[in-house]
Amino acid sequence: MVGHFMSAVLAILAVAPLRWASAQPSWCLDEPTENPALLLVQVAAQGRTVAKTASPSLRRAVNGNNVDDLKCSPLQNHGSYFSVELQVGTPSGSEPQQKFDVVADSGSDAVIIASCICSQEGECSIHDRCFQGTNKSSTFLLPSGQVPIISMEFGSGTIEAAVTTDVVKVGGTAATMEESLLLMVDRRLDIQGTFEGILGLGQLQSEFQGDSQKIAGFLREASIDTFSLCFNGDTAGALRLDTKRQKKPMPSVGTMHWGLDFRGVSVGDEESELVICDPAKTPYGQETACGAIPDSGTTVMLGPEQHILSMFTSLCEQWPRCVQTAKNRPEPKAEVFQELLHYCGEWMEPDGTGLDELPSLFFHFAGANGENPQTIEFGGWAYIFESDGGEAEMHRTSLLKGAAASKSHTWKAKSGSAVCIPAFGTSEYTTSQNGAVWVIGTPLFYEYTVHFDLNPGNNKNPTIAFEKGVCSECGQSASLMSEGSVAAHGTHPKRIAKRLRNPPRIPKRDTSRPL
Repeated sequence: MVGHFMSAVLAILAVAPLRWASAQPSWCLDEPTENPALLLVQVAAQGRTVAKTASPSLRRAVNGNNVDDLKCSPLQNHGSYFSVELQVGTPSGSEPQQKFDVVADSGSDAVIIASCICSQEGECSIHDRCFQGTNKSSTFLLPSGQVPIISMEFGSGTIEAAVTTDVVKVGGTAATMEESLLLMVDRRLDIQGTFEGILGLGQLQSEFQGDSQKIAGFLREASIDTFSLCFNGDTAGALRLDTKRQKKPMPSVGTMHWGLDFRGVSVGDEESELVICDPAKTPYGQETACGAIPDSGTTVMLGPEQHILSMFTSLCEQWPRCVQTAKNRPEPKAEVFQELLHYCGEWMEPDGTGLDELPSLFFHFAGANGENPQTIEFGGWAYIFESDGGEAEMHRTSLLKGAAASKSHTWKAKSGSAVCIPAFGTSEYTTSQNGAVWVIGTPLFYEYTVHFDLNPGNNKNPTIAFEKGVCSECGQSASLMSEGSVAAHGTHPKRIAKRLRNPPRIPKRDTSRPL
């Protein structure tokens, strides 16, 4: 294949996420060819003739009558993540507009789209849409001289991408990604289903190697400071750009990520004893007991193994069904809790309370210097997923690892019966300033609209705010949706759990970096 041929010619350096690889010859990134030798001829020709031009950035769209429609993009529910539609490039002549469904990810920074070279080489699915620039987009540009190739690492594997320029549009907002549009040319991801790319909405919005190289994110290039994300269970979620600033946001404690001071978890009652991350026990020299990253691109909530086990134990102690079941059982309460969830189809009776009989979890957050503390509640619907019986064990062990119940492989639910797993996973990410770092994934965005502000002014840190209420769809005022709607955050059908239709999406971060 072309990829194997090129790997013998080009030494592509595998490095940390968004780190630049060594300089490489320019080559045709988007025009498939059956002839590797011809490809090298095209490479040499492009390297001599393609000149960089400064395309004017296309900023905010102002045409149209409905402002919300322009600034709002629907988010499609894929079970383990939500995607947003991107329009990439400017159609040449009669060519159609190229569109892609990409992960809306507040945990990363770059815009990544699959190149058709990737599918031609067999590294990307031929069923996924892919981007072609030359002769397809009049605004597509390659850097003059050498085309940088970078390697990025995710929890499911790695990708290699080329740095290019073109117009990217989200809803009614467009920007020219000048040497910041990453075209995926090789994909080594262990994922199922469609994967056409990522829209990074992270706090950093750029990554550096040395003193000069920079890859800017879409928000920077589009001059967007504020945005919000919210998810719905059975209807579209919403990504809104240029949103109103919130009255009492929490200043981010993160330097690399959107980050919050994580002040612990109470089980069953907001005022009950903290089971993890007690600020009173913050080690000397740390700024916070723990940290937290609100990440829309992560399926579950991730924390240290011991934190997960402590929380499961407390959940069992506050759940009458688990207290009764655990009597005279030799297994730890954390394992009994997991076993009861596995057999949820046998106790979630239609006339019962369903997942509402589970104790609520109360997560306590604050901004930098303890500013504007806020407590958010996760009911049972929020922190539980329903899974296929055959896949539940695989998901449970891959997510929880050492925290998974030791005998879970022996559990056999009745045929056709619902099987539930906790929406948690283990991750060991400890920093010197913020202690153990949690990743708060999709459950947060199902329950709250999360507001982000990159530039609140007066040299203040970027901010985060949580808003409880209805996640209104694009073009629909929140006032038009009743509080009893399924789409209203926190008001979900009692018996129906969120179904994990695809393998969980888990990030892989450089844990040597600060929050």
